Amino acid sequence: MTAHPRLLLAAAFLQCARAAAGVLELREDAATHTLTVVRNEGGNALATLRARPDARPSVHPAAAPDGRGRLVGPDGAFWAFPSLNGRDYVTGAGASHWRRVSSGILLARGEEVRWATTYDLLDAQGSRVLTETQTWTVREQGRRLLLDVEWSGEAHVDVTFAEGDRGGLMVAVAGEGAAAGNAA
Repeated sequence: MTAHPRLLLAAAFLQCARAAAGVLELREDAATHTLTVVRNEGGNALATLRARPDARPSVHPAAAPDGRGRLVGPDGAFWAFPSLNGRDYVTGAGASHWRRVSSGILLARGEEVRWATTYDLLDAQGSRVLTETQTWTVREQGRRLLLDVEWSGEAHVDVTFAEGDRGGLMVAVAGEGAAAGNAA
C-alpha cells in the first residue's frame, strides 16, 4: 500500500463590515443539519453551515455583523475540487459525490466559535477516494467578520488533482462583492 501524504491548507477569506463585537454562540439544528453562528444576545444569524449527510458542506448564508451585507447565491462558500481523479466535485454537490462522516461543534461560545466536518469524496462506484476534514473558525476582528477554514485530506487511493481554469482546490464564494479563489 502506498503512503499518501496528508494535505493541509488554511485560509481566511470572507470579510464584511462590522457592528459592535459581542460574544458569539454556535447553535446546532439536527433536523436541518445546520450549525448557526449568532451573537449570544440574540439577533440574526451571522453565518450558517449546511452539513447534510448527502451533499457538499457549505457556509450559507453569511451576513455582515451589522446585518446590512449578505452573502447570496444558492451555494454560499465552499471548498471543492474541479477535477479529482477526473471527477468534478464543484458541480457534483450531491450524494453521488459526497458522504458525511461527521459534523460537530468544537467551540460553542466565546470570542470565536469553531466546528468541523468530515466527508468522504466518492468515485463513480461510491467508493472513497479522499476523506476531507474542514475546521472552520468564525470571529469578529476590527470591522470584519472572519471565517477561517483549515482543510486537510487523506487519500484512500492514488489521486490526481488536475489543473485548469479553476485550479486544483477551489474556494467558491458566491455573493455581491465576493470573490472566488483557487488554492494549489
